[in-house]
Amino acid sequence: TTQIMDYFINRYSLTERQRVQSVVVDLNAQYCHFIKRIFPNAEIVIDRFHIIQLAGRVLDQARIQAFQTISDHRSRLYRILKSHWRLFHQN
Repeated sequence: TTQIMDYFINRYSLTERQRVQSVVVDLNAQYCHFIKRIFPNAEIVIDRFHIIQLAGRVLDQARIQAFQTISDHRSRLYRILKSHWRLFHQN
């Protein structure tokens, strides 16, 4: 992180860095700590890929919890939740 900070601070003046309106990041929390120092006026935006990836993980966890509560492993609902997981990831 120090190398990233040094890169921007040494190459761009504060005036230039203050003109940055938004910075797109992944879900790494370390970035958020130093982005505000480097780009004081920038809005931090999480990129779409990571938002969708996170939503997919949460959906999978909910699906798994749901089918684990079904005691009849031969039931239609259990089989659908267990085997057709790809359907939950489609548009």
